[in-house]
Amino acid sequence: MDDAGVGLTQMIVKFIDVVEPKATTFPSINSLHPPVPWIDSQFGLIELRSIEWLDIPAVALFPRPNNVPAREVAQNLAAAEAVLLHLNCNFMAVPDGLRIIGYSR
Repeated sequence: MDDAGVGLTQMIVKFIDVVEPKATTFPSINSLHPPVPWIDSQFGLIELRSIEWLDIPAVALFPRPNNVPAREVAQNLAAAEAVLLHLNCNFMAVPDGLRIIGYSR
């Protein structure tokens, strides 16, 4: 996404065997190391096969302390969708953004 100039800032990841999805920053091109099957994230190294799905929300929300409303950052879903189509990724629209389908058993 970085190379395409999309500039996404947040994704929500649902891991296999983890009940609650986790919000995290979108990894930069430097975080991806093909053909190594993992990414480096704020949670540490994550095996790509442990990702059930990930959402790209239309509006990224970044919580702030002291009852200050979350910072909202609009994400360019049209540009993200164009890249996903070009890469032939398995994805679908969801009410609040795009969902990329990951590993399933």
